[in-house]
Order: sequence, then structure tokens, then C-alpha cells
Amino acid sequence: MQRALIALNGFLVIFALAAAGWGGYVYDRVRDIDSVDLDEVLRGSDEAPPAQGPVGETSAPAPEEPQPPSAPLNFLLVGSDSRAFVDSEEDVDSFGVDESPARADTILLARVDPVAKTASLVSFPRDLYVDIAGEEGRNRINTAFAEGPAGLIQTISENFDVSIDHYVQVDFEGFKELIDAVGGIELWLSYPVRDWGRPAPGEPNRNISGLDISETTCVQLDGTQALSYVRSRHFEQL
Repeated sequence: MQRALIALNGFLVIFALAAAGWGGYVYDRVRDIDSVDLDEVLRGSDEAPPAQGPVGETSAPAPEEPQPPSAPLNFLLVGSDSRAFVDSEEDVDSFGVDESPARADTILLARVDPVAKTASLVSFPRDLYVDIAGEEGRNRINTAFAEGPAGLIQTISENFDVSIDHYVQVDFEGFKELIDAVGGIELWLSYPVRDWGRPAPGEPNRNISGLDISETTCVQLDGTQALSYVRSRHFEQL
């Protein structure tokens, strides 16, 4: 449960900062994230929509006083298990090489009401069985992500009668950068911990995710340590 909360905190911290009035700080941290046109994604264009450059930069000059949204907005937040960034032996040891389509390990729906100044969050278990958009029968909700975000967005919209206004996707590297961007995350540990087990049957035990924390009590985790913690499947207290 604690590891799941850390994964959620990566997204929640952004909303917490925004709710606290740290809009400028949040904007500065996310302005370099590439954006895409969600309408183009949903139309299923033949080519992937091109990145529009850093958030906040457009071809036309921005209005002097942009009007904040007045209606509630729904954000679909997805954590992908893509290994596209793996390019070293160290990464292969920790993440492996998976050429299959990326899966949605974390699926969250955030609803932000700018007038009431509230935000709510719903988590969809990745093994939740639903009707998959464009397919016959029911399957796990994370399979809707196999062909990209459009299928997942449509599946959630059709099953839960909710519109998606914005879409955010974070992979392992993005998770690390997000945690580092806010100065790390604090975690209480009563014992030293590590991730120790067999990567596959017949192989010797070793540290798989890289988790190896000898400190105890309140520990400050950086992005790399936090990712190792949430990914550990052979969690061991020493």
C-alpha cells in the first residue's frame, strides 16, 4: 500500500501545489513537457500527432491576461511501463527489454474544479474488467492502452460516461524526473530495505529494481530511489 501511495503522490503533488497557489512554480516545472492535440489523438490520425513544443509556447502571441477555466476539467493520468528509454546494460539489468506494446500500469482520473478550488481523484485498477472500445467482449482495462491513448480514453468515456479534457502520460523516466522536480519525497522506514529475489526461475537471487536503502526513520528519496521502491516485487526488510 505504501508503494502505491508513492506512485500516486507523483501526480498528487502537482495538484497540491496548484491548490496551494503555487501556480507559477508548477508552470515553471512543466513548461518543457511536450504536448499533443488530444482531438487529433481521438480522431485516430494515421500519423502520431506532432509535439507542439514546450507547454506555453505557441505560434501566436499569448493573450496578455489569459482567462482561467471556469468549468470543472477531467484529467486522465496514465503511468506507462514503456522501456523505450532503455539504452544501457545497467538499465537492462533493472528494467529488462520489452518490445511488446506499452501497458498502462496506473490509471487515474483527476477532476479539478477551479471555482470550488477542489480536486478529486479516482484510481482504476489495471485488472478491472470492462467493455473495450472497438472490441467485442470484456477485458482488462489496461489492454485498451495497447494501441495508444485513444483506445483507453474512449474505453473510460464509454464505460463511465465521463469526458476527458486532458491527458497526461508518464513513463519510468518521467516518474523519476517528476519526483526530482519537487525535491524528492519523504518516506518512513522502520528497517533497512532492499529488493532481493530471482528475476526468473533458475536464476540466482540479486537486487532487481535497485532498491537498497540502509537508512531508517524519515528518509528522503530522490527520483531513482522512489522508482526502485514502487517497482520492487521482492521487497525485503533487513
